[in-house]
Amino acid sequence: MSSRLTDRQSKDDAKSWHPSQARLQDVVIAFDLDNTLLDPTGEAYEKTVREFASLVDIGIEAASAFDAYEHLRARSKVFERLGLRNPNHDRGNADILAVLCMTHARNPKLCRELGIDPALARWALTVFDDLHRLEAPTRSLDPHSRLKAEIKLRHHLWSNSSAIAFCAAGKRIAHHTILENWARQYCLIEQNHPPVVGADLLQELETLGAIPVVITEGRCDTQREKLVRAGILERLSGRILISESGGEIPDSASFQDHMNACLNAVSRGDREVLENDIFCAEWLAYFVLSLWQTKSPAFYGRCLHAIHAEPHRPESSLLKRTVVPASQWSANPLHFVMIGDRYDRDIAPLLQLLGPGVALKFRLQCGKYASLDRDADLEPARRPDKTFVLWDQLSALLTENLQLSDIPQVRYPPGLAPITTVPSDALKPAIDSPFETARCVADTVLSSRR
Repeated sequence: MSSRLTDRQSKDDAKSWHPSQARLQDVVIAFDLDNTLLDPTGEAYEKTVREFASLVDIGIEAASAFDAYEHLRARSKVFERLGLRNPNHDRGNADILAVLCMTHARNPKLCRELGIDPALARWALTVFDDLHRLEAPTRSLDPHSRLKAEIKLRHHLWSNSSAIAFCAAGKRIAHHTILENWARQYCLIEQNHPPVVGADLLQELETLGAIPVVITEGRCDTQREKLVRAGILERLSGRILISESGGEIPDSASFQDHMNACLNAVSRGDREVLENDIFCAEWLAYFVLSLWQTKSPAFYGRCLHAIHAEPHRPESSLLKRTVVPASQWSANPLHFVMIGDRYDRDIAPLLQLLGPGVALKFRLQCGKYASLDRDADLEPARRPDKTFVLWDQLSALLTENLQLSDIPQVRYPPGLAPITTVPSDALKPAIDSPFETARCVADTVLSSRR
């Protein structure tokens, strides 16, 4: 990879430079974003929510308001199923504040202004938690079973008068001036608590010759906005690999096949409910697209190809779906380290792609996913290469102890082979705006069935 290096120092600096400073020369160190590179312990987020809860008066103690907010946020997927904004993607938005008021508000004046009956709070929370109990198990299913489970959930949601009433009330309340002002206030508080970010570590790694990149799951606009708030977007320019832009690129025919499968998998009565559901096109687009655009083994494979092709600006190669010939991998293998907080998203897909003993896979086991997939519960061959409970421990290993010889090389394993070559011009819209493309296909499918 030395032929692709850029000069890291001016001639003036070169005199004082020592080879030991570059002991990680060309090692690519990839960080997950949320709860890893940004705010690994969740401290900044918690400060924001606690301060916000202490300033708004919903009629309960601030500590209880914080707990209630967290209870709802932990069920973020329910918001999506109701057609509301996901609070993990859009923190402090008026939709979660509306649900918070519906389920927990006790302030008489606030309830009158929002048109909420406090006596119905328990009913509202029961409806919300019931939807969560139906939704949560679908995440661990295989894609085929998940399709059927999702359709069952969708049918339940839109044939259930309580759920429909809950959704309508949430959308109405979210547009109230009070909650829109609260959402703006949340954003101002958030600016006062910037996320703890590993900016110093990024700089140290670059000094050692390493190439830090971000590999993250989610929407491009949301993930980039987080980097803007953290003040490191420019530092990582060209090295931000996001699942929305790097996931599978299904063509229209594939989308139609999957959407028709969604609709054919249910009874005629259930299908009529879905086909006449005004949100069905959006739901189908979101759901089918989510099967492709995740941190899957194939996504990691595309990222590795992009990094090998352009280690200092892999983002453009990922968009082009660049594939590096096997001969180049053999002649020039990749030293790669992946660091993340979630075993199921950051470690397991790489193990499935590369197998054990290839690359290094580090887990930062702190924050909200710390209790999941502990090393003791995993087979030895499926465990991360090393697990850390503190950011400082990880930082010390990377900057003080890690050597090039510690990092097993990636040499184009079989798992990378099935990736397709550069997509045709016909698929360009699906790359540039995948959700809009999927929704247009969904509209076509539904129109043809009505």
